[in-house]
Amino acid sequence: MALVVFLLFSLLQIRKTQGSAAESKFVKLGADVGLDVKKPVVFTPDGDLFFWKFNRSLDIFRSDKNKTNTKIYSTYHGRVVVLKNFSFVLKNVQEPDAGLYTAVLSGNDNKLAEYKLHIQAAVSPVKLEVVSLFADSDSCNLTVTCRTNKAHLNATFECRHANCTAQDGGELSNADWHLAAFILNSSIVCRHSNQVSEMKEAKALQQVCRQHVPKEISSFTWIWIPLVFGLALGLALIRFALRRRERQATRTPEGCQEINLEPNVYGNDIDNGTSPNSTYSLVGHHKGPSETMYAQVLRPAKLPKMLEADPMQVTGQNNNPLLAL
Repeated sequence: MALVVFLLFSLLQIRKTQGSAAESKFVKLGADVGLDVKKPVVFTPDGDLFFWKFNRSLDIFRSDKNKTNTKIYSTYHGRVVVLKNFSFVLKNVQEPDAGLYTAVLSGNDNKLAEYKLHIQAAVSPVKLEVVSLFADSDSCNLTVTCRTNKAHLNATFECRHANCTAQDGGELSNADWHLAAFILNSSIVCRHSNQVSEMKEAKALQQVCRQHVPKEISSFTWIWIPLVFGLALGLALIRFALRRRERQATRTPEGCQEINLEPNVYGNDIDNGTSPNSTYSLVGHHKGPSETMYAQVLRPAKLPKMLEADPMQVTGQNNNPLLAL
């Protein structure tokens, strides 16, 4: 008998615990939240009052059956809007508003509604950075960093023919936020989220990998590369040969000296019709920069020695044999 009583008591406790379980609500900081009474509110003839309470002690508002005796407590003035069936909206929730909200009738132990309110700020933006990458025509292995204002996550992926698998990292979280890196719809994605907000940044996987794939050189390029190189080399050799020839043409050969020939004043130049003692002969046989024209004109001063040797070879008006005839 005692065993049966114990079992019945345990079942009642379990049902009571299950019925009193609060429903969790996550609300964005600064937003409005509605708290509903889903059960019908049935007043007894004893004049029950309906209450919304915070953390089971602080009254938010109260009302009678006909809503003729309604009061919103001073802490919530301007922030509470009462709806049908005593549901209400709490405006501009802040961090101190997090806690337990309970709807009850006075003198009644049954709860009509109970909510556990969680207040969260919106998450910060997330930045996606590709920190290392190796790619070829068939595969793409990359490591990315997902960075927020509070944390960063490194993740490595191995992709082959658009099929990617996570090799390292990929997820990081705590009670207020969740940070993840993953492949979705052929894109690498960083997502920073919590229960009330989400921020993402994504990059197309194909675009990221193609930036690092070595570009193939076409057969046309392989033909032109040696052709252009050979042409440039040929022009350089031709230019070198021309410059060398110019230097040789302007340089005096070693072991050679310039020779200044004295005019032949002893012989007759019958072939060209000039005589060695004529003015043309004296001026025309200038042979060097050290011998001036004036010196050549004065050269006939050697004629007295010629008169002693052979008077017939000296030209003049008195000694010319032709004039003597």
